[in-house]
This record gives sequence, C-alpha cells and structure tokens, in this order.
Amino acid sequence: MAIIGDYVNYPVDLGLTTAEHTLVDGTIPKTDWRVFYQDDTYTYLIAADYIPTSKFPTGVFAEISGSYTCYWSSVPTARTVATTYKDRFLWYSLGTVSTSNINYKCSTYLLDSTLWTSMVNSTYADAAIGGPTLEMLVASWNAEYPTQKLKFGVNSTGYTVGKTQERVGSSNLSIAVYEVFNNLLYFPHSKSRSTSYWNNCCGYWMPSPSVQSTDYVWRMICDGRISTTKYNGGHAGICPVVMLKSTTKLTKDSNGIWQLSN
Repeated sequence: MAIIGDYVNYPVDLGLTTAEHTLVDGTIPKTDWRVFYQDDTYTYLIAADYIPTSKFPTGVFAEISGSYTCYWSSVPTARTVATTYKDRFLWYSLGTVSTSNINYKCSTYLLDSTLWTSMVNSTYADAAIGGPTLEMLVASWNAEYPTQKLKFGVNSTGYTVGKTQERVGSSNLSIAVYEVFNNLLYFPHSKSRSTSYWNNCCGYWMPSPSVQSTDYVWRMICDGRISTTKYNGGHAGICPVVMLKSTTKLTKDSNGIWQLSN
C-alpha cells in the first residue's frame, strides 16, 4: 500500500513537473500528484503544488489574481452537492453548517464534483473536488503525525480545529503547527514564517466553512498555519483532491513512484 506523501503517476497533467515549480527544498515535483489520505477502500491524491490558473475548471471562482490565486468577489449562489461523496471525501459534518452562510455557499463550489471533472481520469478515478476538506486534512494529518494530532468541531457557523490537548472552539482561528511546516504535502512552498508568499500565493482553499464568521473559509498557509480568511480575500490557490477507484491497483516502480493499473 502506498503511504501518505508518496508520488503517484496519475495521468492528469497539471504542469507541475517543471523548474517553474521548484519547491523550497530545491526539488521539482516528481509527478503532478501525491497520496494525501487512504482508508480501507480508497486512495486520495492531491496536487503536488498549487495548480496554475490555466488548469482551473470554469465556473468555480469569480476572480483570478496572478498565476495561481483565486477568490469569490461576490456572494455566489450555492451549488447542489451530490451527497454520494460526503462520506468518501469526508465532509459528513457539513450538514451542521447553515446553508444560508456565505462560507457554505463558497464551499459548495469546491465540493461539487461536477465542476472538477477535468481532474478525473475515468480509467483510474471516480471523482475529484477542489481541495481537501478540513475533515480529510485532520484524518490525513493524524495518520501522519499520531503524536501531534488535531481534532475538529462544527456548528452552524462553520468548523473549528485545534490540537487535541487544547480546547477546540472559536478562539482557535489560526492553528500554528510550525514544528512540521516543512512537510510540503501539507504546506506547498513552505517558507520562513515571515515570508509566506510564492508567486503571490500563500496557501490553498479548503472546502470548509470557518467558525470565525459566516463569510470565512478555511485554508492552509505555507508559513505553517491552518488559517481562515474572508471568502473575497486573495492570495490563496487550489490543490484539488482525486479519489481513485476502489479497483485501481498501485505498484511502486524502481524510482519510488506508484504506477496505476486496473
């Protein structure tokens, strides 16, 4: 079984394996995709870096800024999200959040798999969404760092997140996990805490409303924080997530990259 962080030769080209995407450790992504999370049935892949705006699906964001960032310049109409995937992509607690919230409406654009079909190679994958949900992030993180676990909560405004030894509540609006912020799976283009922008992009959106306010959405920040910001704020990009078919087989080659087959 592949492990979290491994590279996978999934045949959807995001244009990330070039010198343009040299990471902070001096390496270039080996492929466009990495293993983000696994359960007993499915393997989930995440883009190895923020994807260029040229690869963005249409109809998701109102505004694009620069080569990687995006946001909603005005309040969008909520999308209808297929409940088929709520347990598989781990957003089963989203139903607690008020559907009238701006942050809920924005999140539906990242969760609506019909908008993300350009990320799906139907030979190997079932569906894709616009980024890891907070619930999937916590599940992946806890599998990777069992001694530094996170936990989440949710109410009608949105999600909370915190370290298990700390209170999870509205006061935890920006969780510092600096001790592992050099893990590029979670924090692409990690920088020093005072230099958190790469090509005007400081992180990526997660399809999860924030408890801070009805118009705030969670995002991962490359200076080592899981943070929250207003829906019409700039400087965040996207790292889509793909769910492989349960029948897809993974075989590791001599270069340490997992190859797919049926």
